[in-house]
Amino acid sequence: PPLVVIFVAAVVIAGFFVWVGEYVKTTSEISKEDVLELMRAIPELKADAIVEQGDRVIYYLRRNGIATRQQLVEFVNATDCLNTIRRLYHDHLKRPMGNNLDPIAVADYGARLYASGRSHRMIEDLAKELDYHYRNGSR
Repeated sequence: PPLVVIFVAAVVIAGFFVWVGEYVKTTSEISKEDVLELMRAIPELKADAIVEQGDRVIYYLRRNGIATRQQLVEFVNATDCLNTIRRLYHDHLKRPMGNNLDPIAVADYGARLYASGRSHRMIEDLAKELDYHYRNGSR
């Protein structure tokens, strides 16, 4: 019986430390490692581009309200937002469908759209901004 109590206590303590580790990991501020790991799930984003633009990506994500790992996980899995940005980039910057996003586009435009709940007003604002960029040479 005393060995069983010690074993159960050890399992409970170990489980607690695993839980604390996961809690800290999901609620702590995003890091470059988080950005690289999670944004690589977006098919057209290349690891070297994510690493190269990592500081700017983190800046735009945080500016647009995505500050924790858990928020980044939810954002990266928001395919409706990413698909809307893909469509906007195709329609307004004339980029080909299917491979038209870059890390900054996702962190800035995608995060703004996500934070707005994909509001019609935000989609209109982003379309106008992309039209402006297209007229001034951005592709």
